[in-house]
Amino acid sequence: MDFYFKLKHWQVFSIQVIGLVLLYVSFSDPFLTKVVHSVSFLLIHLWVIIIGLETNNYVSEAEEKSNAFFLINVMLVIGVYIFLIMSGINNVTLTGWYALIGFYFIFAFLQIYIFGANSLNRLYRSAGRKEVESSISLFFMLLFWPVGIWAIQPKLNRVVEKIELKESEEA
Repeated sequence: MDFYFKLKHWQVFSIQVIGLVLLYVSFSDPFLTKVVHSVSFLLIHLWVIIIGLETNNYVSEAEEKSNAFFLINVMLVIGVYIFLIMSGINNVTLTGWYALIGFYFIFAFLQIYIFGANSLNRLYRSAGRKEVESSISLFFMLLFWPVGIWAIQPKLNRVVEKIELKESEEA
């Protein structure tokens, strides 16, 4: 999956836009429409998920963070979203104690982006970048991905290339 780090910003943007366009596609078969919408959800969020999963491969062992909580939240958010699409539930109202579950899903969704921002920040630090952005700015750039892709992906390409060059010189 680290090939995603080597893609140009316009390629990542194209994948995201394809996912966004697929959200508006409908077929005469409702099941096929639901499957396409589920795939589009995955395409839209794939960039952030890969950033969260793959950055540990490029940082030093001292900088590595456990991504178990991240993986649980990714599976939970993807699973619930696909369940809601496949079951045809368009409007969910959670009251009482069930509202706590709803709040956790909102937290899980935001935590995916927060973990991705922190992972990028660790990756930038491990590559020795002098102008390290704050995790909060990276979070908003990931959350508003049309702008974030054009700002983050070129830096990500350079950082990964620099780290791989450094590793090949050491070997």
